Amino acid sequence: MANNAISVSGINYSLDAGVVNFFGANGISLGDEWYIDTYIGELMIQVVKSDKTHQAVLKCIETDTGNGKRKEIAYVIVGARAAVVLYLDKTITAEHLRKATEGPHYVDIPDVVFDGLPLTVRVDGSQKDLDFVATADKDCVIIK
Repeated sequence: MANNAISVSGINYSLDAGVVNFFGANGISLGDEWYIDTYIGELMIQVVKSDKTHQAVLKCIETDTGNGKRKEIAYVIVGARAAVVLYLDKTITAEHLRKATEGPHYVDIPDVVFDGLPLTVRVDGSQKDLDFVATADKDCVIIK
């Protein structure tokens, strides 16, 4: 089934006709091109495809590992636009979104694998930095 035929939705996220949305931040992959809204609710513009967000998560995991805290990592907390990028780079899939749960200010996406670790991605809708990335423990407290 083509990605644009898949539809998944919750209160704070959706995937419809190939457009992914987290808390109003939208994105779509059209062939070799990505389009993301630059500001929530604005027109989508073409952006350079990049795994920069995924690499930022891996850097957090590497730092935590170096500090002896790898076993504490349970969550990756991201801002809305970072979550869009993780979907566009295929780190998060429609299958992941089907298993998502949510609260008023978050969407939890389980079993997303980073560096061999199956983690829950928490999209934090209250995060003002839409490109925010951090790792957190089982209580969703950011690891420092």
